[in-house]
Amino acid sequence: HAKPLLDAPTHLHHINTKPFPPSILGRAPCTEFATFYNTEPGFLSNVETLMKALDEGKPEGYLGHAYGETVEDVKKHADQGKDGVKEGKAVVLLIGWESKEIHMKFRESELFKQQIHLLREKTGGAELVSIYPDGFYGQGANLNAVPHPVQGCINC
Repeated sequence: HAKPLLDAPTHLHHINTKPFPPSILGRAPCTEFATFYNTEPGFLSNVETLMKALDEGKPEGYLGHAYGETVEDVKKHADQGKDGVKEGKAVVLLIGWESKEIHMKFRESELFKQQIHLLREKTGGAELVSIYPDGFYGQGANLNAVPHPVQGCINC
């Protein structure tokens, strides 16, 4: 049920996506949402390089992407309500997949291993959330970990 998620503190932010509109949201059964906080100059270029590699590499089950920088300065979800925590620009990346299994399989591919460094540089950390037909999964900044269930579920 979604109620525990809705009871958690929320924060909203706006992004201008490339491409626009972000049509991947309406056609991918599984979508990974990654928010990278306190990004440095050059990080958006890293995202563009990674997305080009995905588009050209055409990994199995990859359906497309959208990404963009936040309009406003934001804090990590875990830092909401804390005093003295620096806000900054963030970059949001959305990647669509045919299934959870294909998404997880991609994380073992050579393409992933060769390109993941682009998302580990020039950022102050990340929060990842994946929405699958069987639930809602999230994790903190570990880009190598397999997503784990969080309390609650949002069914697609």
